[in-house]
Amino acid sequence: MENEFLEIPIDKIRSIENVRTYINDTEIAELMQSIKQHGLLQSIGVWLGNDEYILSYGHRRLNACKKLGWKTISAKILGEMNEQDMLILNATENIHRKDVNVHEIGRIFFLLKEKGLSESEIAVRMSVPITRVKRTLAVFQYVPEEHREDIVFLNNRTQGKAGKIPLTSFNRLFSIRRELQLNPNEFSELLTLSKSKDLNLRQLRAVTFFIKKKKCTLKEAMSNVEKYNFKGMVFLVDPKVARELMEKSKSENMTDLFNGIVKGKISGRKDLIL
Repeated sequence: MENEFLEIPIDKIRSIENVRTYINDTEIAELMQSIKQHGLLQSIGVWLGNDEYILSYGHRRLNACKKLGWKTISAKILGEMNEQDMLILNATENIHRKDVNVHEIGRIFFLLKEKGLSESEIAVRMSVPITRVKRTLAVFQYVPEEHREDIVFLNNRTQGKAGKIPLTSFNRLFSIRRELQLNPNEFSELLTLSKSKDLNLRQLRAVTFFIKKKKCTLKEAMSNVEKYNFKGMVFLVDPKVARELMEKSKSENMTDLFNGIVKGKISGRKDLIL
């Protein structure tokens, strides 16, 4: 049956849309008119699933034929889906769903790695940034069980929702875990405090500062963070002057340079700020 062209029932086709595919009403209307006048000039492609067909390509054509009221459509049978393809299909169906279980997606990505796909290959197959693949895998591999359900992909429903940690915030929490070499119990405590305090990324960076620079315990750092308001500031800096000051003060980056100037350890020059 592989590579054969068959007329198959449209209601037996499962369509998994690529989230980057945008189909507007005008395009569909034009395609419907073309199909109505000339018929379907190019078949869609489907995989064989369990008692159904999985759409591989031809999303717009299938959509147009559905709107025209067609009951069947010409399709090229691409063959049966293997286990790797089914895992990718499962992840694709769920990765952009509201309140998705990040840990479950991480489990699928982990299985795909065991099947021989690299993180970069997973990102390409899933049409997601590689940073999302890495973060999701980290949730699966390192997050204690009691916190797994609370780490979610950020969307309008989860943004700022009490007791939930957006994946973007988890990335910072995971960095803190590495920087401070937290053990599993300490990392669990950090996740608990982060959920209860609903800390933003700037506050999470401050947690690292208090622990590393001020030698605070995790609880002391969290308590100190609550005492301060964190404001973002933008400066136009002369790069030549900045390089001279950094070399003279042996600062590793601009943050170190400004910290030294604020604390009076580095003599600032008025021409640094434009």
